[in-house]
Amino acid sequence: MKLNVSGMIVKVKRVKNLSDKEGVCGDYSHKSKVIRVDKDLKGKELIVTELHEFIHSVMDRLGVGNAQLSHDLEEVICDGVATALAENTDIKWKKGS
Repeated sequence: MKLNVSGMIVKVKRVKNLSDKEGVCGDYSHKSKVIRVDKDLKGKELIVTELHEFIHSVMDRLGVGNAQLSHDLEEVICDGVATALAENTDIKWKKGS
């Protein structure tokens, strides 16, 4: 799947055993513009993880890294916004995007 983040194309890949191998459910690469999400995630956990990583990509596109925001603060923001969106909307990704 590909996402358009204000003109920046971000690829989303489902990766087998990501949480087992790297201890994370998902991640976003600033260099390669790729979101990786553990293939075994389902339901709300999948949506929250995808949203969390998508928000990282939005922050990247906005240049938040230039503001010297701490990694911990960025994680709190991504977690909070992703959870709030998942709890208050019925988000579904378009297949083939």
